[in-house]
Amino acid sequence: MAHSGVEIQAGIVDDFQDMKLKSKYQYIVYKVSDNLKTIDTQQRGEPGATYDDFCKLLPQDDCRYGVFDWKVDLGGGEVRQKLVFYSWTPDSAKVKRKMVHASSKDTLKKALNGVQIELQVTDAADLDPEEVFNRVRKGVN
Repeated sequence: MAHSGVEIQAGIVDDFQDMKLKSKYQYIVYKVSDNLKTIDTQQRGEPGATYDDFCKLLPQDDCRYGVFDWKVDLGGGEVRQKLVFYSWTPDSAKVKRKMVHASSKDTLKKALNGVQIELQVTDAADLDPEEVFNRVRKGVN
């Protein structure tokens, strides 16, 4: 249970493991339920779904969490996977939802064992694919 009292729904960790180990999903988007009691899966992106598809699921007036599976081509046929955790908290979201979102984030992130990079994003500029990719690439050794 999160510090906020929000519980992680069953299946979230299993879906994440399928994403991490089997590349079953390109991304997963999570949301705090309307009654502020659970974190639920909002949508899973099938392999081949785009970063733009992922970004379109982040509403301008509410908070979300997400994990996107970035693939970094190192050349010579070597590709590295980087799982990036997003905490989407737009300025226009309601204060109570932002508070619950912030206080539940660490619990969700800890449950998603294997996330390599965390990004706090508040507007479309923070989602710029080139900027995010540069941060992801820096984390590849």
